[in-house]
Amino acid sequence: MRPMPDYLSRYDETQRVELPGGFWVDVKKCLTGTQMRTIRGKQITRGIEDYKDPDGKEMKRSVIVKIDADLYAYELAVASIVDWNFETEGAKWPLNPDAVKRAHYDLLDEADQDEIEGVCIELNAEPTRKEGATFPVVGQGGVPTGEDKPSDDS
Repeated sequence: MRPMPDYLSRYDETQRVELPGGFWVDVKKCLTGTQMRTIRGKQITRGIEDYKDPDGKEMKRSVIVKIDADLYAYELAVASIVDWNFETEGAKWPLNPDAVKRAHYDLLDEADQDEIEGVCIELNAEPTRKEGATFPVVGQGGVPTGEDKPSDDS
């Protein structure tokens, strides 16, 4: 029986995003569930809006939910970045504290941000059906056999 892999080691895995001009950014391949929930929570704003019905006689109330995909991509990228080779006058841009990392990330042009964010979105996408069957995510179902239904062997 082979030893089980270290569960937390996947949070140390990174991928390098190559940018024009010899620049690069290293991003985490996997964020924790709590990090992902926090990021998803920041992209959603909720509110209540009062309005009159079409004939103008009665006030109505509606719940408004807005999803900001750009903010999701931005927050995902900032949380994922662990290293980069950006410098100003020979001094590497610091990554800590988080506010400093954000300020430096904000200096990147839109094309570079889009490239980084695209990689981060792809790395943190929901698992495919096959991946879910291999390592089921709680609440997703997923049958360990990889089939759409349980095997008859059970």
